[in-house]
Amino acid sequence: FTPDTISLEFSGKVSYETLKVSLLRSDGTTIPLTGKGFSIVGKTVNLLYPSLDTGTYVIVWQDAGPDGHLAVGQSHFSVGEEDGMVIGDYRPKENIISVFLDSATRIALYTVIALLLGWGWLLLARAGTINKTVLRGTYKILPLLILTRLLLVSYRGSSGSIFYGITRAVTDMRALPFWLLLISVGLVTYFFLAKLAKISQANPDALVGNKKWAGALVGLAVFTAVGLVGTGHMAMSVDRVLLVPLTALHIVGMSLWLGAMAVYFVASKQDVRTLGRFA
Repeated sequence: FTPDTISLEFSGKVSYETLKVSLLRSDGTTIPLTGKGFSIVGKTVNLLYPSLDTGTYVIVWQDAGPDGHLAVGQSHFSVGEEDGMVIGDYRPKENIISVFLDSATRIALYTVIALLLGWGWLLLARAGTINKTVLRGTYKILPLLILTRLLLVSYRGSSGSIFYGITRAVTDMRALPFWLLLISVGLVTYFFLAKLAKISQANPDALVGNKKWAGALVGLAVFTAVGLVGTGHMAMSVDRVLLVPLTALHIVGMSLWLGAMAVYFVASKQDVRTLGRFA
């Protein structure tokens, strides 16, 4: 009753380095595959398996994209008997620590974007000056956040091999332009905010109403958001044209409330009524 072939058809590219496939009995016990376990021809994965007895079997697979998000799935089939069994969920669960760290890093980067937006509008509206302590902390932590995100995405997208994951992330043409953008903007923002910190230290009011500095802050926020969205899960899953409105929604949303809220708590000098109206 053993089937001649067992194949899985994927919609995207798969590789030996990241794909994992298991064959289980209906009770969850693992059946050792033969050789490498499977062969890959294009987007088709052919399992290499021993002779199968009568029963119901479950195929479980997992893979990860260059954005670091894990994709899992399972299918089942029967040999020599009707398929009427209730099959449990044997799909692997992702490491909760890496998921938490990745989410925390993204939230921190969005906070940086919100601060850049808020500071830009704050200076433009002449509602107050930038808090020097928060400014210094922001530009010092930004490169670390971007590096941490790259390492976490690489780790999650390569089943634990960070070196291979980085290689994969920076050679996938869907993600490469956005990684380059995110890293470049991160470096520019670092030096730009460092300069602002010096100016603010010497004369806190020198930046108020300065359209050039305000525009630069907003511009850096926009490009950081484009890089962050472009290296994320949604950018790998949808038409790239949608990145434009999606990024615009990020910018508008943070401009309207996150940026203003952040500024309200980190502005240095302000008239309470003016800042209140601005926020």
